Amino acid sequence: MKEENAVKGKAMLEAEAKRRGYSLADILTEESFKKLSNKLVFASVNEMFASVGYGAVSVNQIIFKLIDYYKKEIPKPQNIISTDKLKNTPANSVEIKGLSGLLVRFAQCCNPVPGDEITGFVSRGRGVIVHRSDCPNLKGEDKDRLQPARWTGELVDFIAGIKIIAEDHEGLMSFITSEISFLHISMTAINGRMNKEKQAEFEIKVKLNKRSDMDLLINRLKKDKRIIEVYRTSN
Repeated sequence: MKEENAVKGKAMLEAEAKRRGYSLADILTEESFKKLSNKLVFASVNEMFASVGYGAVSVNQIIFKLIDYYKKEIPKPQNIISTDKLKNTPANSVEIKGLSGLLVRFAQCCNPVPGDEITGFVSRGRGVIVHRSDCPNLKGEDKDRLQPARWTGELVDFIAGIKIIAEDHEGLMSFITSEISFLHISMTAINGRMNKEKQAEFEIKVKLNKRSDMDLLINRLKKDKRIIEVYRTSN
């Protein structure tokens, strides 16, 4: 029973983290769990999952703390891109108004690509983090730490995701991959499953260098009568 509760609790946390624009795998680190367990006294991560699963603690109790710890953590140096030292990198494709020579990286919660309106968030100890301007994680942040940003026009590849919900018909996977191939877009990952409504759900990652490619792909997919919904994901 405890094992079932752990599986259930983990799934609940993953869903809530995703709804808030995060990945549970990113915010639940060894360090953040250590801080969390000091407050809520969990002997292990599985015990925490099980506690959520059978309702001893709420999903929000855990997620709010993990997100707070995540925002305060300083990422490892290898995850940071320097615009001064690296050439032909995604960081080299944006300019932050009034700032130069700072460490720059792209937010994984919203995965901005050229064509998106973007904003730079000046973090404490993490340089500038570039978000889509409509990213929900920017809401409530100190406006003095938000800086206008723009794309420089340098073409580099970015990873973005889309989700497809469709009627379960034979040949649907083939149709999706052929549309992606037709537009000469590289697909890096695809995951499919059946949802509770017996509909097919696909989560796809593609590599592109401008938003218009994503918009074109989504519009082409929507024209098929089997497709119920298509939208760009946050992560």
